[in-house]
Amino acid sequence: MNVSFATSAKAPDASNEDYALATPEIAVLLDGSGVPPGAETGCRHGLPWFVRTLAAQLARHAQNLDVPLAGALEQAIKATADDHADTCDPTHPLSPSCTVVTVRSRPHGMDWLVLGDSTLVLRTREGFDVMSDQRLKKGAKKQRAALRQSQGGERGLWTDLVAEERRLRNHPDGYWIAAGEPAAAHHALMGETAGEATAALLMSDGAARPVDPFGLVTWERCFEWVSNRGPASWLDRVRDIENTDPDRTRWPRSKKHDDATVGLVTRPSPGG
Repeated sequence: MNVSFATSAKAPDASNEDYALATPEIAVLLDGSGVPPGAETGCRHGLPWFVRTLAAQLARHAQNLDVPLAGALEQAIKATADDHADTCDPTHPLSPSCTVVTVRSRPHGMDWLVLGDSTLVLRTREGFDVMSDQRLKKGAKKQRAALRQSQGGERGLWTDLVAEERRLRNHPDGYWIAAGEPAAAHHALMGETAGEATAALLMSDGAARPVDPFGLVTWERCFEWVSNRGPASWLDRVRDIENTDPDRTRWPRSKKHDDATVGLVTRPSPGG
């Protein structure tokens, strides 16, 4: 399969906590979960190291087509935890974590996995299938309600929301994400296509903003834009839209810009 990626950090002087890689058989996109400045995370390496290491481990373990993607991700999380267990605490509540979106080419189609609130869009002959794990947004209802009432303008309320989301991380009453717990992989959304999907979009939540939550663009229009103009052009569009709301009142959000990454995967039709 053919894969093209583009990525943009939230600010010119900031580390990009998204990470993507691809081989001829697999595409991987990880969106690192930031922590408040100065917070103790139990890890001396930092989030960029974590997403790079986990992506490489996932690509390696997913090479075995006999292993389901959830199993490959479980192995990758364990291997990453083992890589820094001697110096860090992978079980720390604020240890580095990330969402995962991956697709893998198979002889007669693709299989896919989504863990967390990044998005996978499959183009099929009938239309578009959109997969994103929204369990994160279903938690912390009290904190979200307070933010809505304030129109997103109070920084302390964002801090309260992040703290509650961290408490719900990898918890049966919360949401699941890749961190130090390998079993989280088996709570991912997963599926297979039997040749009916010939292209896919992988998007971090920062790249998906014009569609969700802003509601300015449909997934069909987004897919068309990326297919015709390329992933980098879509990220330019994301930044242009964000810049029309610099004080974050039209679309309340924790920061004006977020790290944004989009990948386009194309695969020849069967027999084509």
